[in-house]
Amino acid sequence: MNKVLILGGYGNFGKRIARLLTRQNIAVIISGRDANKAKILVQALPDGLAEMAVFDVRQTLATRLSELAPTVVINTCGPFQTSDYAVAETCIEHGVHYIDLADGRDFVTNIPVLDGRAKRNNVAVISGASTVPGLSSAVIEHLRPQFSDTAVQTVDELFSLMKKPSDNE
Repeated sequence: MNKVLILGGYGNFGKRIARLLTRQNIAVIISGRDANKAKILVQALPDGLAEMAVFDVRQTLATRLSELAPTVVINTCGPFQTSDYAVAETCIEHGVHYIDLADGRDFVTNIPVLDGRAKRNNVAVISGASTVPGLSSAVIEHLRPQFSDTAVQTVDELFSLMKKPSDNE
């Protein structure tokens, strides 16, 4: 059976994702460092579709991926602004698809550095699957007709026209 491992599975976003997936009969593994919180959520989800795994993602992810054998990892463990790509890299090494909810601009825009390895291991790496990047993209698409084709060719170019907060210091 295909399973989705949700890192930070009992947090605000993790809970919502777990509920949505199990409503579609997709099995989930709720993970985090707090056994009690994970157990409470697992008991609230449909029988047979949820299990828990208690571990620190920064210490034992590789071992746990081998043991749990998920098809997909959804990483809700922020903040991503100060994170590296270790979780995504570990998923790639284990042939597990990776999705995160990152909203840190640099984290999301630099994720393509993993593209070659992900392709070689036949896995998807998706970053920024959260509300902030999603809403930002929707606004950009809505406003895009106000710009000429030569002024803005891609979303990346539009973002490069904006200054980062640190540029103003």
